Amino acid sequence: MKGEHFRYLIAVAAVIVGIVSAFIGASVIISLASLSIGAFSVASGKKARDKIQQKERIIEALITEKSELRTNLKQKRDRVDTLSSNLEQEAQQKQKIRAEKQKENQRLQNLKRVLRREGIDTSYLVDKYDNSLYAPVLVLTHFSSPNHNDEDGEEVISENLESLSAKTLHGATKIIPPRNFDQDISGRQELQEWFDEEVLSGNSDLAHRLEFLSVVDINQVFDRDNAEEDEVGYPANTVNELFDTDTVIPTEDLLDILARSDKISIESEIRQNIALLAVPNASKDQMNDIIESQKEIQDQLGNLTEIANTSPGRINSVLSEYDVDNADQLARAIQREANRLKGILDSQEMAN
Repeated sequence: MKGEHFRYLIAVAAVIVGIVSAFIGASVIISLASLSIGAFSVASGKKARDKIQQKERIIEALITEKSELRTNLKQKRDRVDTLSSNLEQEAQQKQKIRAEKQKENQRLQNLKRVLRREGIDTSYLVDKYDNSLYAPVLVLTHFSSPNHNDEDGEEVISENLESLSAKTLHGATKIIPPRNFDQDISGRQELQEWFDEEVLSGNSDLAHRLEFLSVVDINQVFDRDNAEEDEVGYPANTVNELFDTDTVIPTEDLLDILARSDKISIESEIRQNIALLAVPNASKDQMNDIIESQKEIQDQLGNLTEIANTSPGRINSVLSEYDVDNADQLARAIQREANRLKGILDSQEMAN
């Protein structure tokens, strides 16, 4: 700005000199020179102002662009934060679903142990089931850490297989019980979608090698084991051996079969069988201990009505007497289940 003012002063002075020179009759050359210098200075000043104004416009545009970039960056950060939050919530939801599946699997395995004492095994349930029982068979490798996935990636696949109650036939060959598989799935595309969602949690980028995936109807499966156990090598199992402690049948159909069974009276068992009260909440070891000492525990605690009216402390004391570990929480759960089932059975009796 100082340069511009300086040129402006020179231009004014040159013009004045030119006018004065002409007025006093100075040389025409001097007058023209003064006027020319003035005109040139004015023109130079205008160019300088134009350049300055152009620079100001450029700076203003850059400032506006910078502001827009900041706004866009903030919007992108907000979207990333929202996406991260959604992904975290989705991961938590999937973890919750896996935990629920694992708990349901444990309940059904507990129930199967109780039913076996009444002569109701897998073969009996399958024979009573009128429909096909489809089970996925897969060979899945190359998903372990650190060679293929990080620890989190391996954990996702391993936990999903566990929540599906995947059972090992041999090596990497696994079979999943029908009760954990959508029996309406048909076709290769639906099978792929099931695998991507249930085993990979929707992340098909996880390292893995799926060498084989198919569906078999276990009603049509024949197996046999006439071999002695190998001292070395991978354990091998038949389908029937793997499902020996599994209910196999989808839960809603299982209850219908038991209700129609000539081997068991559900109402009678519920009223007289404490093991059934432990089914929803007992661990595998707790269930085994209760079944092993079921008669003695039942003699001390009585039937359904008596258990419903017994304090959790008393139930805990009896369970602990027969080496049921961590029985405090289980005792409270048994008492709650006894009250719940007693209310259901009493309501049915009143309705009849």
